[in-house]
Amino acid sequence: MTLSRCWLVCGWVLLSLFGLVLPGCSQNIADNDIEFITLPELRRELERDSKGAKVQLIDSRSAAAHAQGHIPGSRHMPLTAFNARETTLDRALAERDLLVVYGDDPASPTARAVAKRMMALRYKGVVMFADGLSAWRRAGLPVTEPAAHGVAPAAANQ
Repeated sequence: MTLSRCWLVCGWVLLSLFGLVLPGCSQNIADNDIEFITLPELRRELERDSKGAKVQLIDSRSAAAHAQGHIPGSRHMPLTAFNARETTLDRALAERDLLVVYGDDPASPTARAVAKRMMALRYKGVVMFADGLSAWRRAGLPVTEPAAHGVAPAAANQ
């Protein structure tokens, strides 16, 4: 085997291994590929989806931040929840028409990374909430607050 043919074979093997190890990252998703949804648009979508079957909010923040308060009905999915080797889509998410990823604010790098990872995995309808949780709170919209001294959040508000 010639040296150039050996390099060609080695290169092919390496590319194949990367394809097996990082299937969710095989697509080159850039920040410019992310679509955004504004607060008024998100509110309209949530009002249309009164049964909660079409829209899923994704909280990309840390577990500690999520525990301190999140948009009701949101699903906690930080970047660490995505296994680089996983290619199977979560059935409950795949059935939704709109997956809205959010962070604390519009500049959230974690929310961008989660949105890009979901797009790379080929989830449909992935968008990023352009305003973030901080704007949601400023608008006076409901936020699930942390439990007070071991009391469930619903009971703490009564």
